Amino acid sequence: MPTQCPVCRSVGDAPCRRCVAQLAAAPEWRQGPLDHRELDAVVALFAYEGVGAKLVTSLKYDNHRDALAALGVALGKVVSVAAAELGPVDRVVWVPTTRRRAGRRGFDQAELLAGVVARHLRRPCRRLLVRATQTSQTGHGRCERAMVEFEVIRPTDGRIVLVDDVRTTGASLRAAAGALRVAGAESVIGATLAARG
Repeated sequence: MPTQCPVCRSVGDAPCRRCVAQLAAAPEWRQGPLDHRELDAVVALFAYEGVGAKLVTSLKYDNHRDALAALGVALGKVVSVAAAELGPVDRVVWVPTTRRRAGRRGFDQAELLAGVVARHLRRPCRRLLVRATQTSQTGHGRCERAMVEFEVIRPTDGRIVLVDDVRTTGASLRAAAGALRVAGAESVIGATLAARG
């Protein structure tokens, strides 16, 4: 079957070159002065606005996976640049969605994306995290987002890439990275497709 751009639905490259040209640069990651340093680096491919928002929502809510391979490889390349300063990556993990959302969609978009990133980096992709809180982050404000918690299901070590689809406040990335650090991770790079300002 031919691939289709998730944004404009044109047959061919996914996403197509015209839509890629409309992607805005991701806003820079800024940790506040009171933030713990759970994350050694944070990268994103594009801003969560316009075409970027449509790309992510088509994956999450419409199960439009045609662009997954290209986006995952691109994210893997950006991770490689960030990892060059920290040392070789040992494994790739993902920020899990809630059980309810994964059940309703039939998949976890962050897990799918992490698998592509791991294949690009030639590193194992492992399920290490579960949500201790099963409330979705979508539509919640900064305070509610800060209450998300994760548990690590097996001890870990080494340098980890932590993948998610969107970075909004960074609360999920920080909480997941903090849990991985407690479990023994040496360093954590947060990697998302999109980021809000």
